[in-house]
Amino acid sequence: MTDQRISLALIGCGGIAQSHWRGIQSDAPNVHVTAVVDTDAERAQAMAQQTGARAFTSLREALAEGAFDAVDIMLPHDQHEAAAVACFEAEKHVVLEKPMAMTLDACQCMQGLLALSSGHYHLFKQGLESTARRVPLLGRNLRS
Repeated sequence: MTDQRISLALIGCGGIAQSHWRGIQSDAPNVHVTAVVDTDAERAQAMAQQTGARAFTSLREALAEGAFDAVDIMLPHDQHEAAAVACFEAEKHVVLEKPMAMTLDACQCMQGLLALSSGHYHLFKQGLESTARRVPLLGRNLRS
């Protein structure tokens, strides 16, 4: 039997990271947190002690030296785009909660990178188009 575990980096170790960590512990036995990233070294180190992961104080350093397949981005909304773009460019799978980014242009940029980096883009696109049909204002903005 092959190992089906997913190695994950937690990007941002603030309050929401605690909620995500609890969810991973209780509901995602195949997820192994191998890296945590926060610009606050003490917060990164505290999260590393909880998870058994390696602590980093920069995303660039984590992407260069860390051993993980996917990232869970839990940063302030205005930092989502830069972090997601860096992770897509490093060919990582990305978990990113709402809002995806602060502008429609930023969302479209990220969507374009996703289209280049993943065969699963079509699943994402179908869900997005379905949502756009149900929410007329969103649909008009996404199509313009």
